[in-house]
Amino acid sequence: MSSPQKLAIHGGVPARQQPDPPMFPGGMIIAEEEAAVLEVLRSKRLFRFYGPSGGESKVEALEQAFVVSVGVKRAQRAIDYAPDMCPRSLDLLGRAVMLNVNPLLSNAEMEETIDGVNKVLDVLA
Repeated sequence: MSSPQKLAIHGGVPARQQPDPPMFPGGMIIAEEEAAVLEVLRSKRLFRFYGPSGGESKVEALEQAFVVSVGVKRAQRAIDYAPDMCPRSLDLLGRAVMLNVNPLLSNAEMEETIDGVNKVLDVLA
């Protein structure tokens, strides 16, 4: 068994050998990231399914890259309606549940959709 090491405050080796960068965490902007964000903003297509122009959706491209990276069949990021309204639909048997919901639905229609999902989950439980 190895002997315990001294803490830096008691004369041991400090965990950090160099000081942190002089900025707040996450404050460094990388040129590639900035260019990617500006490209999306200038395209005016901030969402997956709609925008003023056609062409590739950056959201869809990100989803596909995630699918390949993680090794799953599908992945979609959806705008959360109200996570506390339908928490049971977010996880079913250890797998995420994805609902494609038309963003033009009224609140009443959205609540009907959530109720329907909950009924299905009750049957499956």
